[in-house]
Amino acid sequence: MDYTLALVGVLLDMAQALNREQGSTVVMVLHDLNVAARYADEIIVMRAGEVMMQGSPAEVLTAEMLADVFEIEAQVSIDPHTGAPLIMPTRTIGARAAAPSTDALVAGRLAAD
Repeated sequence: MDYTLALVGVLLDMAQALNREQGSTVVMVLHDLNVAARYADEIIVMRAGEVMMQGSPAEVLTAEMLADVFEIEAQVSIDPHTGAPLIMPTRTIGARAAAPSTDALVAGRLAAD
């Protein structure tokens, strides 16, 4: 069993419970877009310190955004268990195909009501 993956799930479930039960806003920086889609109410996509997109996971996590910001082709569908976008990368495109970069990231927020 991958205990790191299990621990991440426990921590994110705790953050979500804190948000839902106490109305706290939780800000997370995540590198796994599928995890961000599952847990965040709002997603901010940044590249080189600049905000590229902001909105709900369904609004932000599109094939077009993935191509523009992360330079990957991907199929985006709906996770049948969570209803969140589910990203399945198919290939790297553009300049990153030759030299992948780490300057793009996603920040997720669980909004307080």
